[in-house]
Amino acid sequence: MINVLVADDDHHLCSALRQLIDHEDDMRTVGVAHDGDEAVELALGMQPDVMLLDVQMPRLSGLEVLKMLLRQSN
Repeated sequence: MINVLVADDDHHLCSALRQLIDHEDDMRTVGVAHDGDEAVELALGMQPDVMLLDVQMPRLSGLEVLKMLLRQSN
């Protein structure tokens, strides 16, 4: 099973992505974040296999989220 975390400030897009992902037999959405801080928190707690990150989000951009997670993993 591929665990996916979705991070985007557009609630409608997150809902649509969640439906598409959860419809697949080998994938599931393990969390949805609506800002960068929440994305970091969920990623650290859930350890998803894949993250779908919006580049521009409130608090932290998708790129800043990646940088923070890379620092945490070292």
